[in-house]
Amino acid sequence: MLGILCTLLTALTCKIFIHSFHAPCFHAQTFPLTFLCVLTDVDAAIVLTQTPAVHSVPTGQEVVLNCNIQRYDGNYVSWYKQVPGEAPQYVLSFLHGVNDLDFGSGFSSDRFNSKSSSSTEYQFIIKRSETGDSAQYYCQTWDDSASEAVSQWFTL
Repeated sequence: MLGILCTLLTALTCKIFIHSFHAPCFHAQTFPLTFLCVLTDVDAAIVLTQTPAVHSVPTGQEVVLNCNIQRYDGNYVSWYKQVPGEAPQYVLSFLHGVNDLDFGSGFSSDRFNSKSSSSTEYQFIIKRSETGDSAQYYCQTWDDSASEAVSQWFTL
């Protein structure tokens, strides 16, 4: 909420100064407020880190992709698959502590799994990789403080 308020204040401040023909937007009087808002947004946001960014494995091997969500807000971590030129496909969601898995259409525990080694460290596992698994994979979670989904991708 604070991030939205800061963004709104910054946008309104800029609009007022642009309308009054005072440039640049970071006028001396508005700079401290704008700067504070930017720092507040950065502090509050969840940043996802996925490793490895690009992963190559022989067909039939197990693939493990890691996602660090930086801060746990008690929400599911979801994984998506996107083949270039196609819409993303929902693969699965995992809730830490409950070990609750929910699979998307066409995906099952036969070959796909997720687990967590802590409340911020998640793994996406593809058992017995196939050629059709080549794609970009996204991990995603909900950031309560920013009221938005955050995601990160890597290529397999």
